[in-house]
Amino acid sequence: MKHTIFAVLGVILLVLTISKVNAEQGKATAQEVVEKVRQAANTLSQSGEAGLAQFDKKESPWVWKDTYIF
Repeated sequence: MKHTIFAVLGVILLVLTISKVNAEQGKATAQEVVEKVRQAANTLSQSGEAGLAQFDKKESPWVWKDTYIF
């Protein structure tokens, strides 16, 4: 009986750990956002107003994880 309880607890712990890791992979960190904003500013300073069109596309590098730059 003890073995069964420990096995069930182990499986629950494993599932919760995997769920947490998967949830964290889908969120942008503050550092990632700052880096993307700097890249976007650099891109716009080089391309000017013509570069704004790329920010409207869903498949652009400015859309990632759970956030986007507009």
